[in-house]
Amino acid sequence: MIFRRKKKGFIVHPTLARLSKKRPILKRHPGKTLSKRIERPVRRARNYTGTGTKLKRLVLLTSGGALLLFVINTLFISSQLNLTTIKVIEDDTEITNHLLTPLFTDLRGSNLLLLNTKNLEELFQQKYPTYESLTIQKSLPHTLIINLTSFSPIATITIESTDSQGIKLTTTSVLNAEGMLIEPEENKDYSALPALVMTSEKKLIGGTKVISKENLAFALEAMQNYEDKFDMKIINSFYLKTERELHLWTDRNFYVWLDLTQNLDTQLNKLKMALPKLNIYNADLEYIDLRISGINGEKVIYKIK
Repeated sequence: MIFRRKKKGFIVHPTLARLSKKRPILKRHPGKTLSKRIERPVRRARNYTGTGTKLKRLVLLTSGGALLLFVINTLFISSQLNLTTIKVIEDDTEITNHLLTPLFTDLRGSNLLLLNTKNLEELFQQKYPTYESLTIQKSLPHTLIINLTSFSPIATITIESTDSQGIKLTTTSVLNAEGMLIEPEENKDYSALPALVMTSEKKLIGGTKVISKENLAFALEAMQNYEDKFDMKIINSFYLKTERELHLWTDRNFYVWLDLTQNLDTQLNKLKMALPKLNIYNADLEYIDLRISGINGEKVIYKIK
């Protein structure tokens, strides 16, 4: 009997055996495989980006805090913005030893940035109304600038007073638009300005308000209007504060009495209408009284010398 030799089979490695097995066919889901493949890298990128953002924020917060502390120290704590210099400029001229300079000495050493200039302006304008305007400006880092504008003189005033010994005094000064006495400038001629005269029980000094703004405006208008209407010069006007009257002294040596509480045009028009009967240019008059109104508002009282 013939025996057949059995053929030796090949020994297959276990790993190869696994590889040789057929893989099952899986059903594909659109986009699912791609999402699984990129999910991990994206998550890693997000984690890395979040860490960088936190570090960046920390650096910015630290830098911002340091800058804020520096600014606060520079502006409010240190002496880098303390007031050391005060400049007073009056009518566009800087005056080194101005009368107002000592009033600001208490502010030296204070923080210039924290000074409330608006409150200071209101305070000094009330205390020194002789100036038409008073503004205070800061000039960093150490200077405070006070700008003053003086009132222009608009009239002269002669004040007749009596001193404590009964001696009569006569002083002439100038008035601003507010009716306040201001110091006249040396060697300056004020003769072209309208002239007022008044009496006072005591001597008045500069800065004193001797006539209201309204009464002063009435007086100036009365002098100008009388000269224009009657072609007669007014030398001066006598202001009676208590009586609320104004007496115009003309170059024909008589007075024209006016009431400060009545309409100026009404009073002057009465005299204009009385001219046919009253010759003010040739009559030897002592005064003309325009204060009293008649039944028709045309009554004119006058006195012959």
